[in-house]
Amino acid sequence: MKFKFPLQKVLDHRIVMQNIAQKDFQDAQAILLEQEGVLRKMIGDLKEAREEAGALALKTAPDAPGRWKQIHEFTILQDRRIEMQRAKVRDAEKLVEDKRDILRQKAIDSKMMERLKERRREQFIEEMKATEQKDVDELNILRFESKDGE
Repeated sequence: MKFKFPLQKVLDHRIVMQNIAQKDFQDAQAILLEQEGVLRKMIGDLKEAREEAGALALKTAPDAPGRWKQIHEFTILQDRRIEMQRAKVRDAEKLVEDKRDILRQKAIDSKMMERLKERRREQFIEEMKATEQKDVDELNILRFESKDGE
């Protein structure tokens, strides 16, 4: 007799849900990495603009005041954009944490079912061994009785 887990469809469903949660988690991580990359680029651009402003302050070029004003306006706007991007990064981090929690719960659910399946399999094996031992004992008794009856 072969072992058949009665809740196999539930286990399969939980494994599928875990795989979906894993995919969602990976997607959320990808979004977070993308948002962090955008933030790093913005910060790098701001740093370059400030370095250019510092270098421009040392020079006495005829277009220096106009360029310096442009850089100043850029830095003010870039600071605002960076703050908005930091908010996006925080939102993406929160999304990643939420997806991680969901994935963790799905993994626990499927692991619970897998453990139940394993316990049931072990129980089934023990029952089969007990049944086989009982059959062997009965055969031995019948053989012993037939030898005595001769």
